[in-house]
Amino acid sequence: MRGHVQGVGFRAHVLREAALRGLTGEVWNRRDGAVEGFAQCESAELLEDFFAALRRGPGRVDEVARYEEPDEPSLTTFRIGLTR
Repeated sequence: MRGHVQGVGFRAHVLREAALRGLTGEVWNRRDGAVEGFAQCESAELLEDFFAALRRGPGRVDEVARYEEPDEPSLTTFRIGLTR
């Protein structure tokens, strides 16, 4: 996610929205000022709703890029990770 997304509670917003939908994954700040993460669940509809909620987050979201990758079955929660 790009825009004004650091220092505004954006990762906490992502965590709340993921928890509301029962998603697993992680979100973290990037050193270039962006926020990155991944989310997974069984429902494509829940993921679409989640991504829509991210665009309404705190700060200013200019871009939400999405990429499909294999699921990480060992994850059981959604968490905020360290800056990378």
